Order: sequence, then C-alpha cells, then structure tokens
Amino acid sequence: MSSSETTPHREALHRRRIDIVGYKREDGLFDIEGHLVDAKDVPFAVGRSVREPGEPVHDMWLRLTVDRAFRIVAAEARTSAMPYRGTCERITPDYAKLVGLVIGPGYLRGLKERLGGVAGCTHLTQLAGGHSLRIDEIKPGTPTAARRFVIVPIVVLGSGSFSDCAAYLRTIHERYPDVGLTALNLRGEPDKPERGARFTFDLAWYAAPGAAQSKK
Repeated sequence: MSSSETTPHREALHRRRIDIVGYKREDGLFDIEGHLVDAKDVPFAVGRSVREPGEPVHDMWLRLTVDRAFRIVAAEARTSAMPYRGTCERITPDYAKLVGLVIGPGYLRGLKERLGGVAGCTHLTQLAGGHSLRIDEIKPGTPTAARRFVIVPIVVLGSGSFSDCAAYLRTIHERYPDVGLTALNLRGEPDKPERGARFTFDLAWYAAPGAAQSKK
C-alpha cells in the first residue's frame, strides 16, 4: 500500500507472492498454473540451515488441467523450496487426488475430503476447525535425526472446550499414526466447561528418514 506515507519507520520482514495464469491448450483443455513463493527480508533460521534474505522458504507450483465443464482431468504439484527437505515435499503426489473434481459448487468440500488428511501444519489447523477449537499459533521446531526416522516437534496453542480438545487429540491419533502427543497443558475450570480452556499440545511428527539433512 503506497497511497499514503507511513510513520514510524517500518522494516520489511516477509514477502509472499502468488501468481496464477490460465492457458488455453490446442487440445481443447485448459491449464491453470499457480505459483507461490515465500521469502524473508532478513536472515531466517529453519531446520539446520539459514535462509538468506530473498532466498525462498517456500517455492511451490500447482497445475490443474480442466475440461470445458471445469472438471479436473489432471493435477500436478511441485515443491522447489521448503522448510524441511525430505518431509514437506512428500505431500505433492497427493494432489493427483483432485482429478475428477469439478470447480464449482461443492469444490471446497471435495478438496477438503481428498486432501484434508495430508500431513502438515496447515491441515492440523483445518482439522482443528472441525472440532470448534481456535488455533492461535502452530510452531514447528527443529527436526532431530533418529535411527529410523526424523522427529519434527510441533507446538499447537489455542483455546476450546475440554471435550473438543479430547476429540481433537483422538482424531489426530486415528488419522495420523506418525504423529504422537508428547506433552499436554490445559488451563481452565473443569467445573465450568462452558468457559473453555487454554491449551498447549506438544506433538512429535515421526517423519521420513534423512529429513534433518536439509539443504544448506
């Protein structure tokens, strides 16, 4: 926003660019290509490396091919830059599940049904919405290499009822067998459940081997 001067002095910290282009193909189909880039304006520590200013933290592409009825006939995703190499890019093949969906009424519901279970902090947030929890912050930690896997700590902070907190953790246990609860902190009044509680969930994602050796 440059329509007015700003005071006091500001320092840019984070930039997100999203570019979406539609193409008409000679075979009568249409390609919709989206490109998302996240970068910092300051050095940013992630995993065991430091991203320099302007170096992408996320660099992701998605191409959807649709017919004249807006039915998805092909879908392809690619991740060129990510916070944790060896873990984040594991979800890209799952975007092939979008084939068959029609971009129109009910599309978001179908999108959630097909990709809502993909591991990752974004989907933990979406999952929380289904249990009426309010997520204030999700903080992934530094991966630690073990013999057979990489442990990625994830701290989830928010608020909600005691019953919704229990249902949320139960759903994580059922849907994500590679995610475990390592610590739990609930602050509230159990005798007044209508007031809800503040919670901190310490989770551990047991991810793919070699994830801790992120690009340096």
